[in-house]
Amino acid sequence: MKQESACAPEKPFLNCQRLSFNDIPNQSPLFLDFQKNTPKLDRFYPEKQTALKDFSEKVLTNYQVDRAELVDILTETNKFFGAGAKTLENIEQLREKDCVVIVTGQQAGLFSGALYTIYKALSFIQDRTNSDTIYLATNVGLFNSSDRGNSWTHLTVPKPPEPKKEITRRSSKRRSTKSKTTKAKPKPAPPVVPVTTDLASTAPLLIPALEEKVKVLAHTEDDKNGILAGTDKGLYRSYDIKKGWERVSLGAGIDENIFVIYTSPLQPGTIWVGTAVSGVIISRDDGETWQKVVGIPENLPISSMAIDPKRPQNVYIGTSQTFYLSRDGGRFWTRRGGNLPLGNYASIIINPNNSDEIYTASSLESDGGIFFSNDAGMKWTRIDTKELKLPSHRVWAMTFDPNDSNRIFAGTHSSGVYLIERAVKSRAADNKTPPRVSTTGN
Repeated sequence: MKQESACAPEKPFLNCQRLSFNDIPNQSPLFLDFQKNTPKLDRFYPEKQTALKDFSEKVLTNYQVDRAELVDILTETNKFFGAGAKTLENIEQLREKDCVVIVTGQQAGLFSGALYTIYKALSFIQDRTNSDTIYLATNVGLFNSSDRGNSWTHLTVPKPPEPKKEITRRSSKRRSTKSKTTKAKPKPAPPVVPVTTDLASTAPLLIPALEEKVKVLAHTEDDKNGILAGTDKGLYRSYDIKKGWERVSLGAGIDENIFVIYTSPLQPGTIWVGTAVSGVIISRDDGETWQKVVGIPENLPISSMAIDPKRPQNVYIGTSQTFYLSRDGGRFWTRRGGNLPLGNYASIIINPNNSDEIYTASSLESDGGIFFSNDAGMKWTRIDTKELKLPSHRVWAMTFDPNDSNRIFAGTHSSGVYLIERAVKSRAADNKTPPRVSTTGN
């Protein structure tokens, strides 16, 4: 294990290390064995150990295609989408009879394919009354675990029971050829149910299950242990998932593509919602009425939100382009802070022991990274400097270790989870000294 440091070893500020998949529970044994390149996988992937040259010759021998037609179709399609000259030049190489293409990338990965469903985990939440119960939001709906994530059940609409087939027994006696006519017994008339106007008739219509893409989950702060779910098609609420979900109306003209939901015990009955093109909306009466938050631009997807756990008037919002902060509960907003660049700020976390300390992470492809502020968002310092040769600087999610606020887990783009350990500075340390980072890879 090689350690590469960007600071003097006697004064480390952060220790960032990449977690091995073996350290993350509930991984697929097949996936872990593939990481180790064990020979026992040969029966599943017979071509895994084949040399690239030998594999290419095998492909050229066994697969024949009209190369001219293929190139013409690819060229026409890519020109339509505005592909550059280099792309068209690469496509033209396919006309050569010994040219072989190796397709890689996320969607053409090891365990995917046209007939394989990829489950993408987007959010999760833990039941407040039973910590063993966890709900997971994915691109195909919700999953539930009652044993802290060791096993999962896909929550779908229950299928109606199949009708029972009547078993007919053959009689040993020869049946008469004459047909017997029997009079059908009249069916009794259905009972007349009187129409009532009690509370049950005005109860909200419940949807049995959310089988669409669910992007975010949050608790209701109304002492009912409910759950809010944000989807591409609206906001839903449930107080008993077994009974179903109630659709929460956001009002006319509001985009129902939900990206962010934020609730806080310090603000009972208040729900903040970030949308794709309608900015941020807020309800202060458990979703009965809504109003737009002035100062946050529309037509700009909302990526994250956080509220100071000790000073709820301090609100922080990340968008797909920049960062906003408010010191008065959302009446007025300040855009960005000192040294904070443009970025898709997908995660914001606040130190529970010192709410002046804030971390925000950008998932921007060209310049993602993690930034730190010790003055409640007014000035920022990048902590994963470019000098650190990290596999990925694009970070989508962060959370504090619940037992140690000096440890942070960061979920990256295609590079696993980073464990960031922060060393406590001495009181004599110069506050103007920028954060220092050391990284450990495996």
